[in-house]
Amino acid sequence: DNEIITESDDILWALETQFGPLDRSLQDSQVVPLRKLERKLFSAWCQWLCYPARNKEEENSAKNNFEKVAKAVDKALEMTPGPFFLADFSVADCVFIPYVERMNASLFYYKGFTLR
Repeated sequence: DNEIITESDDILWALETQFGPLDRSLQDSQVVPLRKLERKLFSAWCQWLCYPARNKEEENSAKNNFEKVAKAVDKALEMTPGPFFLADFSVADCVFIPYVERMNASLFYYKGFTLR
């Protein structure tokens, strides 16, 4: 249809509409909390990376907040025996992939922080 979609969530919605859900819908009761967790992680990342701290305390606070949310993401991953957020690879994993890769690269480059 010659439409260019650049936002990750919009791309996932378009794919789900066109081809059906990837294991589960973006609106599935198990996916929605994970989507909210991803937004929380994104917010913590952006707060630490994009807003300059006025002092060391603010820098440490932003870093600690990001680490806290990243640990919550890790805990969500530990809820299943495999490497995915749900039992099988699903749209929940696709929600995280583009952001986590950016976070990993940018935090290492700008903050010397290793996410993995």
